[in-house]
Amino acid sequence: MLNGLRLTTPLEREWRRLTRREQALEQAAVEASAPKWREDLESRVPEKILAGLQAAFSKGFSLVFQRGSPLLERACRTEELRQQHQDLDRAVLRYGRRRDLRKLKGASQRAQLGNLAVTTAEGIGLGALGIGMPDIVIFLGMLLKGVYETALHYGFPYDTPRERLLILKMMEAAVSRGPERKRCNADVDLLLASDRSPSPEELQRQLRQTGNAFAAEMLLVKFVQGLPLVGVLGGAANPLYYNRVMRYVQLKYQKRYLQGVAKHRGIYLR
Repeated sequence: MLNGLRLTTPLEREWRRLTRREQALEQAAVEASAPKWREDLESRVPEKILAGLQAAFSKGFSLVFQRGSPLLERACRTEELRQQHQDLDRAVLRYGRRRDLRKLKGASQRAQLGNLAVTTAEGIGLGALGIGMPDIVIFLGMLLKGVYETALHYGFPYDTPRERLLILKMMEAAVSRGPERKRCNADVDLLLASDRSPSPEELQRQLRQTGNAFAAEMLLVKFVQGLPLVGVLGGAANPLYYNRVMRYVQLKYQKRYLQGVAKHRGIYLR
């Protein structure tokens, strides 16, 4: 206490910093609109082609999310990351120092650098060859790998029905704009505040919804990537979308982790 005022802890200061960042990210997404080039291009692509591309995109998303987990688990080094989290978490729970919180966050952020490098290289490489739609499966695989690794870094599972629903909702929110972003973000926060487990039907419905959101946002980018000569421009969008999703996902996992630490230490975050 100082002059009757309680000094804030590193945990509280980190919480406030994240809250400000979240508000800024939310405001930017709500106020954002689709770029004009996308509207112009969409008006020139035949409706039949767009429908076919959307179906392929949604199918690719479903394939990676439902059938790619065993491969992604091996790539994620699951047990190694769980052990790393336990070691760092022990220091945070015991001391609650800023440097311990920064170590935990730094470990998660460093892991994303390799994923970002891979998705950049493969996107630009396939774009230079004029390969667009097949890149969807590779890109989504790297994106899910990044999400799973972030969950593990903060001590959360990713393979239960509830966590799978949360991941799908976070991914949908991350690529949404305008009023839709506000609704999606509210759904994410509502799920984080509950412990309910979804039905298989709800999971399937959310899978389609998230796949459609990615298709709507990235469809034309992948169409351009499949064109000769200019395909590299479409491939260069991979790291932009990867960063966009991971910024949102990492922020949500960070706040979720801090809430757990605060509860353990008897601190009320606001």
